[in-house]
Amino acid sequence: MEQLNYESVAVGNVLPAVTEGPITNIQLVKWAAGSGDFNAIHYDLNVAKQQGLENVLIQGPLKAALVNKLLMELCGQTGHIRRVKSTYSGMDIAGNTLTCTVTITGKYEENGARCVACTYIMTNQEGRTTVKGDAVLEL
Repeated sequence: MEQLNYESVAVGNVLPAVTEGPITNIQLVKWAAGSGDFNAIHYDLNVAKQQGLENVLIQGPLKAALVNKLLMELCGQTGHIRRVKSTYSGMDIAGNTLTCTVTITGKYEENGARCVACTYIMTNQEGRTTVKGDAVLEL
C-alpha cells in the first residue's frame, strides 16, 4: 500500500483492498506468545472443536493489528495515526484470508496538521465483515 498524499486524496475515495492470509496456526501461536493471550481457543484445535468451531479462532487484537499496520503504511514515514476505533462483528478462524478496505470520509486541517478521516472494513474470504471501524490519520 502506498502512502496517502493529502493533496490528491478525496472524500469518497476507496483505496485498493489489502489482503492478509490465509492466517496460519503458527501466526496465532506467535501472537499468543507476543501478547500473552494464551486462551487455548486460539491455538488448541481440540478446545476449539469442543466449542463447536471447525478451527482455532484468530485473536481479535491480531485482526486490529493488521488494520493498524495498513493505516501506518498509509501514513508513511512522516505521518501518524491520531485515532483508531475498531468494532469486532464476527469470528474468524485459522485458514481464513482477511481483506481490509479503506474509504476516505473526510479531509481537513487542524492546528496546522493535515488530517484524513476514513472508515474501514475487514472481510473474510466468504465476504463476511468481521471488523469495522474508523480512523483519523495525520499526513
